[in-house]
Amino acid sequence: MGARLAFTLPSRVVVSLGKQLYYHPKFRGVLLARTILVADEDNDTRIILRTVLERHQFVVVEAATADDAFNATQVQAFDLIILNYPMPAPDGRTLVRRLRAVATTRQVPILNLTSRVVPQFLQEAAEEGVSLTLPKPIDIENVINVVSELISAHSIALIG
Repeated sequence: MGARLAFTLPSRVVVSLGKQLYYHPKFRGVLLARTILVADEDNDTRIILRTVLERHQFVVVEAATADDAFNATQVQAFDLIILNYPMPAPDGRTLVRRLRAVATTRQVPILNLTSRVVPQFLQEAAEEGVSLTLPKPIDIENVINVVSELISAHSIALIG
């Protein structure tokens, strides 16, 4: 049996850390939300990912094009970027190169969801800065586990 800890924060907590705040009723307090950018030209994929990720308490921003995704990263910080390499021009590969060239997004983990999972492609994607590639169709449970692990590893790297 584990230890049990209960606490109550004041109902009005103001914190400014450059990220969005999230209220979680289970903890009766304000938690720092993890924000994920989902960039995919397929609207259904974006909707599925947004719905599932929001159920797991992530804040999701959607982009239908690589240009929209890059522009979003210039005005908001993200804890993770999920993208699809074979997006219409400019494609996901170009987006990764652009993200890795900018100091504010150089270290942000990138999860590539794609149906193209041949060894040469996987190696090229990793060399270009993709943290991990998962195959489509999407296994939702696996995506949630990988998202949590990538964000946790990135957070630990920032602290350490």
